[in-house]
Amino acid sequence: MFLLPLESNPDVMNKFIHILGVPEKWNIVDVYGLDNDALEWIPKPVLSLILLFPCSEKFYEHAKEECEALKEKGQVISPDLFYMKQYVSNACGTIALIHSVANNVERLALKDGIFKKLLEESKGKTPEERGEMLAKAGSNSNSEAFKLITAHQELAMEGQTEVI
Repeated sequence: MFLLPLESNPDVMNKFIHILGVPEKWNIVDVYGLDNDALEWIPKPVLSLILLFPCSEKFYEHAKEECEALKEKGQVISPDLFYMKQYVSNACGTIALIHSVANNVERLALKDGIFKKLLEESKGKTPEERGEMLAKAGSNSNSEAFKLITAHQELAMEGQTEVI
């Protein structure tokens, strides 16, 4: 499945998370720097940070080395951590938002809606199975993954970037 990217724009992302069940008192804001002065401008509390950065060959080399080291040494992952493998093109923003919400669900007090139902549907699944839920969303229009992808598609057309 190929999607238009969701613009990295707080207005678009806030609309997305609020449609999916995050209460309106929670919002996404731009972070203009990590120095003390820039951090003072960020509303508190902060539950999550999403980084936007370009990938390079050096990044992919480092990621491959890290992956090989983890396979060799092993890794213990908390069962409380929600992670979803990304199989859908241009869904990195949506996946980041899902991770941000799912790993803070106890603090957000989600409303009944797509996020809450998607998290219920994905309980007990592996990261790969969760990713497959989104990848196969087009084949089941009754699933929460389909509704989430539909919201993504609609909001991908908003924002300031021209879609070509």
